[in-house]
Parts: sequence; C-alpha cells; structure tokens
Amino acid sequence: MRSGAMILAALLSMGTTGSSAEEYPTRPITIIVSAGAGTTGDNGIRILARFMAARLGQPVVVENKPGAAGIVGTEAGARAKPDGYTLTFTYSTAMAVYPWLHKKLTYDPVKSFAPVHTTSQSGLVMLVNPQRPYKSLSELIEFGKNNPGKINYGSLGIGTGAHLTAELLQLRTGIKMEHIVYKLGTAMLADLLAGVIDAAFDQPNTPRPHIESGRLRAIAMTHKERLPTFPDIPTFAELGLPDIDMTNWGVIVAPAGTPRHIVEKLSAVIADAKKEREVVDYYKLGDSTVIDLDYNAFPAFHAAELKSYKELIEKAGITLDGH
Repeated sequence: MRSGAMILAALLSMGTTGSSAEEYPTRPITIIVSAGAGTTGDNGIRILARFMAARLGQPVVVENKPGAAGIVGTEAGARAKPDGYTLTFTYSTAMAVYPWLHKKLTYDPVKSFAPVHTTSQSGLVMLVNPQRPYKSLSELIEFGKNNPGKINYGSLGIGTGAHLTAELLQLRTGIKMEHIVYKLGTAMLADLLAGVIDAAFDQPNTPRPHIESGRLRAIAMTHKERLPTFPDIPTFAELGLPDIDMTNWGVIVAPAGTPRHIVEKLSAVIADAKKEREVVDYYKLGDSTVIDLDYNAFPAFHAAELKSYKELIEKAGITLDGH
C-alpha cells in the first residue's frame, strides 16, 4: 500500500510539473530596464514587449530603473524572485565592464543571472572637429604621435564605451590623448562643435545631422562592418585596427534559479518577436544591429567579453579614481 501511494504521489507530482510548465505564464511579466524611459534601449524593449505579450498571452510590462549607468536596475533584477515573472534588460557595461571597476556590486554578472536572449548591439563613431588639421584616422594618429597629449576627447565617464574605445586606440597606436569627462552628451557635443574639444566617441544616430551637414567629421566606427545607415564611414578594422570593434550590447536575463523550461520558452519567444518587421526596422534605423544569442550561446560570448574588458582595464590602468 505504501509503495502504491508513493507511486501515485509521484505520478501526481509529475502531472503537476507538466501542467505548470504548459501553463506559464499565468499573469503579467515585468521587464526591468536598467535605463531611463525614452532612451534607445528602452524604446526597443517596449516594441519587443508588445510582440512578446501577443505570443505569451499575458501583458509584458516595462519598468524603468535607471541609475549608476545601469547598475541600479541590474541589481534589482538580480534580487527578483526566480519564477519567470521578472526579467531584466541590461547592457554590456553592467555585465562585462563594471564588474572589473566596481568592488561593491551586489550582483555577479555570471552567477546572479540566467541569460535568456540578446537584443542588439550598437557601436560608436569617432568624431573630430573639422577645423582640426587631421581629416582621417591615419592623420589623427600621425598628429598624435608627433604631438603627445595635444589631442583631447570627450566621453560621458570612466568605463563607458567611449572611454574604453579611446583607451584601446591609444594602446594600439601609442598616441596619448587627454580625457575630458562630461555629465551630459549634449554638452559634449556642443563643445566638440565649438572646438573646445578635438574629438569624441558617440552613438552615430545622435550626431547624424552634424555629420551630414559637415559640421563634424566622422573618421571611423567600431562596428565590424559598415552600417547601411552610414555607408561612407569606414570601420577601425578597415583602417588596420581590427580589434577596435567594441559595441554596447543588450541582453535580457532572468534571476539565477529560474526554471530551465521557462528560460527556454522566453528565449524562443524573444527570438521570434525579433523577426517582426517593426522590431528589425527600429534597430536598423537606430544604427544598431540585431544579435541573436540564446541562453545556450550567450555564456561563451559573455565569458569572452569579460576577459577582453578585464585585459583592457588592467593594461590601460583604468580605475574609477580618474584614469
């Protein structure tokens, strides 16, 4: 009798597990966005969420938690209950850069999360004031070698993609540039236009009007291939610097411990939703490229990114104290 009851209980348990797997989700899902409302990443997730909701049969709600360049939202996502009802959209800075700079993060980029699916990646364009004597990357490098420290560039802070790209450029070419930190991208762009600073690294869609009008000169881009929206801007790889291809990528993650069948379902839904024309067009027109790495493919990519940024930060001697 006891063994029969145990078998019956096991069968009932299996039935319950299968049923819960089939039923998920039964209520709304929240995606924490580690950036402010109206930002490029936030807008993309809101479009993606609509198509996810249609496939899942439940609302997908976007909740913005900006702060500390993505750390605040990422930490909140790591603390969420691992039941598939709270996901987090975060960036490469929080997942691959800041773990090497911030000593007091409350999350581990690998152990605290179950990766679900990547979204897109966007590179940076190197801009120079057209009144400067260098009109191309090779001319800038030559000028920099002959005039150490005479080129300054702007970024939005230590550890940002712009700062790290500039540091890598200096390591690869031997030139030395002065780093000017800005709190606002609008202020940095205004100073570049006015000639207060010589160069800057920015997402290409922001300075587009100034590039097209000739008020700024775009001399190189960090994408591996030229963007269809900027076919005349060469890549660093084309110009002989193949490893300067850093991009800011986005990924949707779940808290560690989220059941595997839920992660698999969400990953498939996101991959399918990303094929929608509206989603594809949004990223393309925003000068980004879609990257498709699911829960199986992401860990190897993530490990390589962590390794690459760790090496760069160590070689360049970057610290939050002001390098």
